[in-house]
Amino acid sequence: MADTYRQKVLHSGWLRKQGGVVKTWQRRWFVLRGDQLFYYTKEDESKLQGTIFLPGNNVVELPPCPDDPSRYLFEVVPGPGNQRINASHETYLIQAASQSEMEAWIRAIRRVIYAPYGGGIFGQSLEETMRYERRYGNRTVPVIIEQTAAYIRKHGMAQEGLFRLPGSLTVVKELQDVYDRGERPDFEELQADVDSVASLLKLFLRELPEPVVPFAQYESFLQTARLLKVSEAEGVSRLAQLLKQLPEDNFNLLRFLCRFLFEVQLQAQLNRMTAENLATVFGPNIARPLSESPLNIMETTALIQRLTRTLIAEQDAMFPPDPALTENSDLIELDSQGSGGGTMATPTWPTNYDMSDVDASSRSESPPHRKSVYDNVPVTDSEFDSGSEMNEGVTNSCGCIPKSIESARSNGSSGPLVIGSPVPDNGVNLTLSYTELQNQVLALKSELSRQKSDYESRMQKLEQRADRQDRQERQSIARSSVHELPVSSHDDFLVPTVVPAEVDMTLSYGDLQRQVKGLKSELTFQKSQYEGRVQNLEQRNAMLEQQLQRLEHDMKRERMLRQAAEIKLRNEEQARLSAEERNLQLQRELDDFCVAFGDVQDNFGQET
Repeated sequence: MADTYRQKVLHSGWLRKQGGVVKTWQRRWFVLRGDQLFYYTKEDESKLQGTIFLPGNNVVELPPCPDDPSRYLFEVVPGPGNQRINASHETYLIQAASQSEMEAWIRAIRRVIYAPYGGGIFGQSLEETMRYERRYGNRTVPVIIEQTAAYIRKHGMAQEGLFRLPGSLTVVKELQDVYDRGERPDFEELQADVDSVASLLKLFLRELPEPVVPFAQYESFLQTARLLKVSEAEGVSRLAQLLKQLPEDNFNLLRFLCRFLFEVQLQAQLNRMTAENLATVFGPNIARPLSESPLNIMETTALIQRLTRTLIAEQDAMFPPDPALTENSDLIELDSQGSGGGTMATPTWPTNYDMSDVDASSRSESPPHRKSVYDNVPVTDSEFDSGSEMNEGVTNSCGCIPKSIESARSNGSSGPLVIGSPVPDNGVNLTLSYTELQNQVLALKSELSRQKSDYESRMQKLEQRADRQDRQERQSIARSSVHELPVSSHDDFLVPTVVPAEVDMTLSYGDLQRQVKGLKSELTFQKSQYEGRVQNLEQRNAMLEQQLQRLEHDMKRERMLRQAAEIKLRNEEQARLSAEERNLQLQRELDDFCVAFGDVQDNFGQET
């Protein structure tokens, strides 16, 4: 018992325990120390009331009572094969003050019960988790990370809104309980939805007591994020040096995550999750300050997003290959310990990383075989017509209007339409004024109107040329060739120039008529393409107008709140001034009273 008292306190707090002959609720001070749960009458732990031995038992969360939903109950129950916890209690029914307090106690107790079996990983330090998992193989990342990544890679890479849409709370809670019990769920057998599995991965990272980037190195990474904004080459070089200073477990986990997220953003045309969007989702889970004050979060959010985006985009330059993942060409199979845990496969990472030691030059100049996430990705006209990139172009990861939307092609250019350009400065600054946002929207609307008018004028010219050529063909059947239909090379969208083959002088009238019909069908096809693009622009315009209306509504609400705050501040200032005036008046009256009282005493003394 003395050894137990010398152990570190894992959790403590006031709870209510049901006990006694009439089963009344008694307020007790609970302390989780070692593998036992102690409860006292006072917080100073001077009078011990009892102990609950946890190994071999279990803790369950009870559903809320319909009569009194404000009670948050959990129960320590006997484990398999046991009838009672001890001689005096079959179970221990305990009540917490809130849902969050109850969940914290359940996690702490489960960590004590199941940690010897690899459970209780949520809220457990990464070092402790990896210390247990290395007993059963040369693992570099927790099994839950490998399992969730493998399942998402197999079923969810093309799912729109991956990692952004939340999963089912019930499913996530059930999967979390399975892992906390030391078991390995089989996602295939459970037919878990991808969003819930993705939420489970984010929950594990969020529950780490210390994030992947340790608190001690948080400021160094933050300074590097500021350097990235000034000079990307120097920032990448500095970031690679900082990564080498991370603890081994943190480095391995960050390497696995960045490479996996790089795979996810390669499917951005399907899942809409670019490196920028993934950085928005995973940034706070990878690096966060020790003191999470609202002001601190607002100041560092953009920096953490830039840092995470760089880690994802430049992952092959940041991290050397993982020997545990590249020494075999086959997939690594996860052991199926636990209840029905299936074998989960994790693909090996590419072995073409030829860097033994990453230096500044290799980071600043990407090798030719490596494609950065910032490289432009060509998109065909059909993809543009389908509006596949509309959402990415109109809204950024936080649902705000971007600063600018690049037109489909700059005036005077003639290359293919591209998306995926770097977006470090295209996001909306949260400090932009309403006027600036409104000006951006108006600029976008004018650009869309200009493109629409250009399309209409070009279609009208094409129709006029087609009619003029038709009349010329009918007037002169013996012409040697069919006129070409040149199209300006600086159009916003390239239109293929119709260049018919050289016409034989011996062609009959019917052959010439068929050629004219072919030209007309080509013009009709081009017209339908333009109409589709104009319709796309109109849809974008409608979306921008809706967003503008939402912004106007939000700004109106903010103005009302600000006016209310100003009124409240003025009232408080007036109240303060009134109070000061009353205090001064009372002080003057008190002084007058003291003077008068002194005069009375003097007169009384003279009379006596």
